[in-house]
Amino acid sequence: MKRTFFILIILLQIFPVWATQPNSVTFGVYPINIYDVDPANGTFSISYYAWWRTADKNYNPLKSIEIVNARDYTFKFGNSGKVGNEYYTYVHYYAKIHQPWDSKNFPFGRQFLTVNMEDFDDINKIVFEPDYKESMLHSEFTMPGWHIIKMSLVKSVSNYTTNFGNTHAKNSLYSRLSLIIEVKRNGWRLYISYFIGFFMAGILVHILYMMSSLPFAARATIFIGGVVAFIGNKYIIDPKLPPTSSYGLVDAIQIITFFVAIISIVVSISLELKYEDMKKRASISLIIGSISLIFYVAYIIIYTWLAVIS
Repeated sequence: MKRTFFILIILLQIFPVWATQPNSVTFGVYPINIYDVDPANGTFSISYYAWWRTADKNYNPLKSIEIVNARDYTFKFGNSGKVGNEYYTYVHYYAKIHQPWDSKNFPFGRQFLTVNMEDFDDINKIVFEPDYKESMLHSEFTMPGWHIIKMSLVKSVSNYTTNFGNTHAKNSLYSRLSLIIEVKRNGWRLYISYFIGFFMAGILVHILYMMSSLPFAARATIFIGGVVAFIGNKYIIDPKLPPTSSYGLVDAIQIITFFVAIISIVVSISLELKYEDMKKRASISLIIGSISLIFYVAYIIIYTWLAVIS
């Protein structure tokens, strides 16, 4: 009996983790509003309440919780107390969040606005459990120009491949709670506003095909007008978008407009050099122009439709 007791004491000394369990913390959020949405700089600001409930009276989330993907944030203390065997605390956060923006389907497409929160203590001490029942969007929560699809809470574990100065640890695992708000932009007004210059450029360069009988100087003037409309629109829209490597709606409209513009001037010059007969030149020019216009419109419609349904 004494030997068994002695062995048990030794095991507890060697493996103290057996004798302790991480503190389970119920974590909930209540978003009030989102504002200052800035896709070009990859940020948005959010105001929301957060609360924690646990049986550990010594747990102080005000000192240990951080928003890991925030550029900056502040909070106002709400209240704390005890209900039954549990202690609760709630605060009001104001945060500016770094948000990688998917601009592939701009000005349409879905975005998943995400706020990631962690505790400074690892999962051996703190484990989050989402408060699904009480976490929801405020009844007055709105985002002008956006359709709010849903809000969700996701718990996960973050792995940091460093010991943060603790030489006894190989890596660090931390419990994470993510607030995710899925939204979809109502982008038709922006679509017209941002792309009207490209569309005007496309119309002007196709007018060239109907002007084959006019002097080349007159046709060159129309072409230059299309180029000016194209460049002006590009200078307007590019600063509003974050850098991206994906080929999306904006790229499709810019490239197809540039392509038909180059083709139009090449065809105009080639036909003038090859055919002296004005009627034949006009006939061929109209055929090529019709094909180009159908292709141009169809290409834009397909990419716009794909962006809208995304």
